[in-house]
Amino acid sequence: MKSFNWPDIFKGGRVEILSDKDAAKNNLKLLLGAEKTGLFGDPGFGTLLKRYLYEQNSTVMRDLVREEIYDSIRRYAPQIRVDRSNIIITKEKSIVYIDIRYTYINETISDMFSIQILLD
Repeated sequence: MKSFNWPDIFKGGRVEILSDKDAAKNNLKLLLGAEKTGLFGDPGFGTLLKRYLYEQNSTVMRDLVREEIYDSIRRYAPQIRVDRSNIIITKEKSIVYIDIRYTYINETISDMFSIQILLD
């Protein structure tokens, strides 16, 4: 698996290409940071996280966000495996924290991906 090192794609006059685990983590970052309908060639790519951010912080809402993340990863990141119970969502004041524990599909090694989303 390969991935551009977005947004730091150019380093030293060359295009930086990531591979394997670094590419998988970068792809997760791109997937969760993209808004659905934002990619012209594939309007299903991304998530609706920003739409859910201003909803009431309830168990139902966290389950909807967890399902949105799980479905996007299952569809667009086949190189990793994640279980719904390993997607942890917490909110403190104006920051939403999302921690995802996943396993690389060809290995038994687990890794953690964390993202913070600031509410405007």
